[in-house]
Amino acid sequence: MATDKTFTEAVIAVFKEMLDEHDVSYRDIENRSGMNRGTISRRLSGKHSLSVDALMELCAGAGFDAGVVLRDAYKRIENR
Repeated sequence: MATDKTFTEAVIAVFKEMLDEHDVSYRDIENRSGMNRGTISRRLSGKHSLSVDALMELCAGAGFDAGVVLRDAYKRIENR
């Protein structure tokens, strides 16, 4: 079983890939969620913890389904 850090890293990687695929910027997330761009950047760099609540807020701001992000991250670590 993967460690929590590995799963968190997978969640962040999947989320960032989805940002690229859907052409969503940190500014877009900030405008939709009210979360500060600096906070977004730190959460997605791993400098801050990424709680489920924070992931939900990021996903809402990006227009993503958090379940899809979590599922794809889980698949990624299971396929290692």
